[in-house]
Amino acid sequence: MNNIDKIQQFIESINMSLKQDNYFSAIIVSLILPDICSKIEYNDIQRTTKRYKKWISEYMQPTLDSKVSNIKYLTPENIYELRCSMVHEGTSNPSNQKGFKKDIDTSTELDELIPYVNSVGWEAIAFANSQIHGSNKYKNSLFVDIDYFCNQIIKSVEYWISSWDNKDELNNLQVDLFSIAYAMMNEDKVLIFKP
Repeated sequence: MNNIDKIQQFIESINMSLKQDNYFSAIIVSLILPDICSKIEYNDIQRTTKRYKKWISEYMQPTLDSKVSNIKYLTPENIYELRCSMVHEGTSNPSNQKGFKKDIDTSTELDELIPYVNSVGWEAIAFANSQIHGSNKYKNSLFVDIDYFCNQIIKSVEYWISSWDNKDELNNLQVDLFSIAYAMMNEDKVLIFKP
């Protein structure tokens, strides 16, 4: 199985998860997909952080619709920190991550970025200032529609694939991408193969 086919499997996994309202799976796979693409694109860069942010900057940011409110918060730094908090800690609050950017807009500090299920037709990226229960403190929260975000990642990956003039070159790059092996019985032997 070539690199593009493997990446398509991840995209199918995201789409299937969204259709089944399996939002945890959809957002986690979406946050991992730039890791995979950046590993292929920048295999010579050792640091995952640098590869990931560079890929977001070069392939996701150009596909963002500037008409979407609060789009400026979908920076490489914030997306990477959301990825770290979701994948490594199981939390959607990247504000504890060291790279989280609070001062993106000088008039607004962002305290948390929260993926949400938009079943009410609210904005794809919505900003809210709310009082912390039982205190006089306020926090600025950014809510990112999971469906919007996942589809934006897919759009970015498709843009990245289309940017390759030579698809054979992309497919033949030697990157050991994850794939699932299959086992089957053949007479009295178990055969395991990896597509």
